[in-house]
Amino acid sequence: MKSPTPVEVAVLALWRTKPSSGVEILCARRHVDAIRGGLWELPGGKVDPAESPHSAALRELHEETGLTQGDLVMHSLREVGMAEHTDHALSDECSVRLHVFMAHARSDCQPSAIASAEVRWIPLDEFARYDWPGANVKVNALLLAALAKHA
Repeated sequence: MKSPTPVEVAVLALWRTKPSSGVEILCARRHVDAIRGGLWELPGGKVDPAESPHSAALRELHEETGLTQGDLVMHSLREVGMAEHTDHALSDECSVRLHVFMAHARSDCQPSAIASAEVRWIPLDEFARYDWPGANVKVNALLLAALAKHA
């Protein structure tokens, strides 16, 4: 059986450091009536044709939270890696290739829940307490390893 062609997706982990909680990442909770409703995720989405994953990550951040490149610490955006995942629970067996980016948030940025039920800054040491889609197992591991040095 031929495996499905993966959908190209870009996600952006926006992080900040707080004296009280250490490193935190901006996360969004899906609307309950959406696919994988109620689960937490990073801002992100499909890479459009002729769009780079880098550009898609910034576009999706803006579409989902209202934040722009101006809300990032200059030159902090970098690719962390890629993760592939196939969701066998979906009837059409969806495969995704996630391009994972991270960037340091400016301290004065104000994210909004434009395309989700809520947005929240989640401390790294609390990530395991939240419910994530299956694809985030690999994504979160990449992020935790990349951000461990900032903790």
